[in-house]
Amino acid sequence: MTERNLAVFSAPAANGKKLGMERRLELIHREFPATVSLDWKRAFDNDVDLFGRIVRDILKLDQVVPGRPGPRPDPEPDRAMGLLRQLMAEDYISLPFDEAFTILADQRSLTQLERKVGLPRTIVRRLMRGIRSPTMVEMASVAEAYGKHPSYFVEFRAAVIAGAIVLRLEGAPETSIGLYRRIVGVGQ
Repeated sequence: MTERNLAVFSAPAANGKKLGMERRLELIHREFPATVSLDWKRAFDNDVDLFGRIVRDILKLDQVVPGRPGPRPDPEPDRAMGLLRQLMAEDYISLPFDEAFTILADQRSLTQLERKVGLPRTIVRRLMRGIRSPTMVEMASVAEAYGKHPSYFVEFRAAVIAGAIVLRLEGAPETSIGLYRRIVGVGQ
């Protein structure tokens, strides 16, 4: 592995923040094309400790502070479990956004939340009270502030699914006619 290959993963994103998991995966596939078709099941079957080593390295890499040399401490157990759930694509909540945001906020003041999530105080207050429905950008801001993927929120997942359905139906209008008729009970 060349130093150039490794620099891609340790460099922060253009905005100075850490790279998201999807962006890291894209970079891994670009820098190491053989990983695209890697048979992970076979690899894990042949080396039972491999998964543990990979997860430990990912969790420690997530603790890296640019410009600070030296070994990284293991993350706190709760944080490590949260990161592991993200890695395994199991970090979701089923509560409405306002309740989920309130749990994440953990008694922080509106001023603290405004700074943390990068949204105006009035929007933060309305989101937490359920007065305002969150936009995709607002959900992404809150998720990023708490080290989560926006899909953590049920509204984000629903919007992505609904968008995919709309694209599919727009691309196949005959399908939309049949579904519409079934849903509203026309022609039955």
